[in-house]
Amino acid sequence: MRASGADLLRYLRAHLDSRSAALAPALADVQRPRLRLSASGDELCLVWNRRRSGGRDLYFHSGGTRGFTAFVGFCPQGRAAVAALANAGPTLNGRFVQAGYEVLRAAS
Repeated sequence: MRASGADLLRYLRAHLDSRSAALAPALADVQRPRLRLSASGDELCLVWNRRRSGGRDLYFHSGGTRGFTAFVGFCPQGRAAVAALANAGPTLNGRFVQAGYEVLRAAS
């Protein structure tokens, strides 16, 4: 899949905008938890990881391949979203994804 920063922000806005009635069922379905991780309490949805933080739900996903790394996330209650892209591949001790998550948590 290929997406620009603008594409990712458009997708995140759809998750935060309750007026997108045509997409509402699909967006709700990808946000519905399917599995709870016993060690952390985090939940796995179809597309998103979901974590409770400060009484709010944080949905996020990250990935990387062949020289590129991405982090996207949003908080419906805080109406906050973050999309971050890097033209560097993920590393074992890299902080890019963790920094994206911390920005999301602080903005929520």
